[in-house]
Amino acid sequence: MPAQYLEMLKALLGINDNSQDIILNWFLEEAAQTVLNYTNRTVLPQELYRLVVRLASEAWSIDDLLNSRADNEGGAIDSVQLAGARINYGMTDSGRKAALKAKLDNRITKIAELRQFRLLFRTKHKVV
Repeated sequence: MPAQYLEMLKALLGINDNSQDIILNWFLEEAAQTVLNYTNRTVLPQELYRLVVRLASEAWSIDDLLNSRADNEGGAIDSVQLAGARINYGMTDSGRKAALKAKLDNRITKIAELRQFRLLFRTKHKVV
């Protein structure tokens, strides 16, 4: 995706520096891949770039709920230790990513804008 969409995502999220660019790019790529999978395409139409930014923004918000960023600031309990035994309630990175992917997949089926771009079969586009 063009760099301007990373800047657009950062503006939506109120991020003013480059310290989180790597993870924000991951969110953009994950949202773009989710759109491609849903529409059965291998190339993202330019008309859907803004939708991908919106999905990445929503995914960031969902991740805030699943991630320790929100837990640590709110003082939520993520583990309990009693008599030498420890129980963890926090999510692992792979569990968090799987939960995020499931929420994105669920969200994308409710977006009417995508229906017009959906193909019945995955097509292979030749690069000329």
